[in-house]
Amino acid sequence: MNVVATRLLGGLIRHPDTIVGAVTVLISSRFSSSADRVVFAALSDLHARGRPIDLVELFNALRASGQLEAAGGTARLAELWDRACKQGEVPALTQYLAAG
Repeated sequence: MNVVATRLLGGLIRHPDTIVGAVTVLISSRFSSSADRVVFAALSDLHARGRPIDLVELFNALRASGQLEAAGGTARLAELWDRACKQGEVPALTQYLAAG
């Protein structure tokens, strides 16, 4: 898994107010891992539907859509949470992946 993507996705979950900047710049295909693409698409969908961005909502959305295993399962979600970047790092990591 890409360390930048892991840190960014974790940061988006931990700091949900940063999702707006990420979804306006990034698209799922910028993530090299299919699991990361699934997670980012789920986060983007939650945002688009006005749902809260947090670990429980993400888990529920992935499970309901049958995508939890494709996203790497609960172990991957825990890893994203544990390796999350700081809030102030989200914009730079977003730009880095977008420029990819």
